[in-house]
Amino acid sequence: MLAALITPGSRAAPGYDRPTPRDRVVDVAFVVVGFLLGALGLGDVASTARFDPPGWLIVTTWIASALSLALRRRWPVGLAVVLILLSVFFPPVGGPSVLALFSAAVHRRPEVSLALCGAGVASGIVQFWVYPPAGSASYWLAVGIAALGCLVLTAWGIVVRTRRELMASLTERAVRAETEQRLRVEQGRQQERERIAREMHDALGHRLSLLSVHAGAVEFRPELPPDELSRIAGVIRSSARDAVSDLREIVGVLRSHSTADGPRRGIAEFDDLVADCRSAGMTVEVAVGIDLTTVPESVGRHAYRIVQEGLTNARKHAPGQPVRVAIDGKPADGLTIEILNPLPPPRSRDSRSSAAWAGFEGPDSSSDLGGSGGSAGSGGYGGLGGPGSQVGLIGLGERASLVGGRIEHGETRSGDFRLAAWLPWPKDAR
Repeated sequence: MLAALITPGSRAAPGYDRPTPRDRVVDVAFVVVGFLLGALGLGDVASTARFDPPGWLIVTTWIASALSLALRRRWPVGLAVVLILLSVFFPPVGGPSVLALFSAAVHRRPEVSLALCGAGVASGIVQFWVYPPAGSASYWLAVGIAALGCLVLTAWGIVVRTRRELMASLTERAVRAETEQRLRVEQGRQQERERIAREMHDALGHRLSLLSVHAGAVEFRPELPPDELSRIAGVIRSSARDAVSDLREIVGVLRSHSTADGPRRGIAEFDDLVADCRSAGMTVEVAVGIDLTTVPESVGRHAYRIVQEGLTNARKHAPGQPVRVAIDGKPADGLTIEILNPLPPPRSRDSRSSAAWAGFEGPDSSSDLGGSGGSAGSGGYGGLGGPGSQVGLIGLGERASLVGGRIEHGETRSGDFRLAAWLPWPKDAR
């Protein structure tokens, strides 16, 4: 408490660093009221006083004490202590001293304010002994009125301080809440953009790998018959159109700041997906144990992307190898997806590409590009699907975890690569 009494300045004083016009008006008002209250105390100097200072000293002290109230924001406690002590011997200082007491209660902690209030009451007791009340007013009545005034002003100052602290706290909370809300919005927007990026990878990766595969057919076999070249060009044009359509939808979502997922395709379009892969020369075996149209959209959308990514990875990293896709499940038990393909032998990319194209004999061969499934050694030009991005399986794991599912992948004991997924299928989902 002693440190609080002698430390100059008031960090709680409004306008201490940069006074506002309102603060200046209040300071002037304090000085004027201090003059008026001090003028009332001039009549307390009677001939019966035990201390008789010269008149000029009383007036000078009264004016100085009133003017000193302009410093109440900078030194509230020190000013209150000095004026309380002076009020014992100079009654006109009593008015400015109670104003300084109120200001200290506003700008300092309650314990400091109560200590100053006690000092003010004690100064009143001594002052009315030095200057006995005139007329019929008793000593203790005058002391009681002075003590009541000190208590009221101190309590009022504490209430003002508490209200200011409450308003400052509420303002700080409002600013913090607004900042946190802005951060949550930005975080949510970033998450949505990441989800759209996954959709872009899944959708465009499949389309572009088909483009690369069919373009590779022309590159490796420029002697293909015109009708076969025309059919390949048609597939390339169709895949490019679909890729542009998907990209347009995704870009539209980004520009509109929407939270949609972009192109929405469900597992009900599984047959079209398999047909695209077979048109690229892949051997795809299908084992579907349920009616895919009954799968809810919220589940089927993720299932479609998982199958799409699995087939794209198989075409890129295991060219010419047959792929088996199994889908089964039911409500409450969940939807299971398994994609299995043999791992290619450890050869260089050039040797794999040559082997993939070695059996292509044109439209009359068993590796016809338009067939329902070329053999492993012929027509399997999926090896030109392009290098992997190394993030597909990670994206599938994130996608499955978002809906409460799980992904497993890795090499089996038989030398195959297995991608398995389980997605929750709520019983009452539609």
